[in-house]
Amino acid sequence: REVQAVWGVISLPTRVREELLGKKPELDVEMGSERTLPLRGERQKLPPCLAELNASQLQAVDAACGRAEGFALVWGPPGTGKSSMLLALINALHLQEYERLHRAIENIVLSAADAATARKRWLAAVRLAPR
Repeated sequence: REVQAVWGVISLPTRVREELLGKKPELDVEMGSERTLPLRGERQKLPPCLAELNASQLQAVDAACGRAEGFALVWGPPGTGKSSMLLALINALHLQEYERLHRAIENIVLSAADAATARKRWLAAVRLAPR
């Protein structure tokens, strides 16, 4: 299987092949600047889904959350917490997207010229929000 995988690398898109073979992945600068999860801060400020991760797992989640496209390869020997890290990553990406959408809705609603219109828009948005 390993030999087949090595020969199959040539059929991959160039960008994916370069990342797999060691080219440093390009992090999305814009996405990194809008990051909503406090991954580098104090441990007590981490979301619950990240609180139990060790430093290397947090680093992997941070690297994956900082990418706008492509992939993040998670590798490690058995028993090092890859599955736990992947579950936390899914939760972290969900939180990140939720926060982004919440800010976008808030900006639209609160962009009204007067407070009465902003309040009406906000109440309508809250009433229509999925639960």
